Amino acid sequence: MRDALLSVAGPGRVVAPSAVVQIESRVSRRFDPRRLPDHVLRDPQYQVEKETTYVRVLGPKPQGPKDDFDVIERD
Repeated sequence: MRDALLSVAGPGRVVAPSAVVQIESRVSRRFDPRRLPDHVLRDPQYQVEKETTYVRVLGPKPQGPKDDFDVIERD
C-alpha cells in the first residue's frame, strides 16, 4: 500500500474516501562507527561487552512415553 501511495502522490496530504494519509520525509543523524579510524576501533578503552540471551523455539516436543509422575501444587 505504501508503494502504491508513493507512486501516485508526493509529499503532503492525500484525502481518499476511506482515509486521510500524510506523506512526509524526515532526515535523521546517526553515529556511524565504521567511519572511525582503525586505531580507535581497536582500542579496548572504547569497547564494552554486552551479553544477549536468545531463546529459540525449535518445534514441538517429540511424542514419546509419558513421564510417570503427578504434579503436586502447594500454597
